Amino acid sequence: MAAGVIFYFYRQQTVIEQVTISSINGTSEGFLTDIIKAYGIDKKNGLDIKVIKADSSEAMRLVKERKVDAGVYNPVTAAKDNLDGNRLRIFAPYRWNVTSIIVNDDSPFFKLEELRNKRLGFPGNKEGSAYINCRITFPLKDLDLETDFQTVFADKEKTLVTMLEKKETEAIVISEPLVSKLLAGEKFREISKIRFIWQEKYGLPLPCNSLAAYEDWLVKNKKLAQKLNKTFIEAANFIVSEPKIFSEQKEALENLGLTGEKEIQTFRSNAPTIYIVRWGKDVITDIEFLLATAVQFNLIPRLPDEKIIIDPFVDL
Repeated sequence: MAAGVIFYFYRQQTVIEQVTISSINGTSEGFLTDIIKAYGIDKKNGLDIKVIKADSSEAMRLVKERKVDAGVYNPVTAAKDNLDGNRLRIFAPYRWNVTSIIVNDDSPFFKLEELRNKRLGFPGNKEGSAYINCRITFPLKDLDLETDFQTVFADKEKTLVTMLEKKETEAIVISEPLVSKLLAGEKFREISKIRFIWQEKYGLPLPCNSLAAYEDWLVKNKKLAQKLNKTFIEAANFIVSEPKIFSEQKEALENLGLTGEKEIQTFRSNAPTIYIVRWGKDVITDIEFLLATAVQFNLIPRLPDEKIIIDPFVDL
């Protein structure tokens, strides 16, 4: 009898459960999931994660259409989708805001305010994280993204870089790791990080993409949700604390477009500002404040009636 009980609990601890999530190609999100798989951080937590990578909008669509169990989601988009009846819940971190405004090194512009009425390039579309976060932060500089700038869009961040080089736009808004790659060279410079505008006003970190799933899936798969939360936090801490990653994971870094030693080291030094290494009341409060500000600046008409940012160890 005792041996049977011991075997049962051993089996419970060692069983590996499969789960499918979405991530984003060529981004810090994609690097996080690469590291999870490369070092078996999912297996350590009793999971076998299948990662489906896509561009940002497609990765969110996969979650919304239930093509994956969970995946990357922007909190403001999650709030919008909840108001439309999609009971999505954010339950684990991906990253902070890592978006920067970049100009050519010979540009005459040195401040965001100087770009008023100029062409500003964005990846994706108006549902993308870069655009949403500029909509929220630019008013803090008495600027309206939709009326004070000529906004242009490209399907990929690399396309935006080409447009900037050709002076088809005066500035572009891009995210890590491409920021690290560009700033490691001598052709571009950074006017501002979007999160600096937010921090200057509120003294708070600026959240960005998180891990989301439908409420019914989370309730049915409470232990899975907790394991995913733990896996993502462990992976974020591993990236921040383990220098060996940046020498061992050359293929993962190449997937980000990082090949030169200087740009890899720039990305490594920026990692602590990219990845969210904890989850709990303080981070949840930061995201809730972001959503309240999104209402203030009319990105969403109101907050959802139900709590959409949860701790799977407390709220499930």
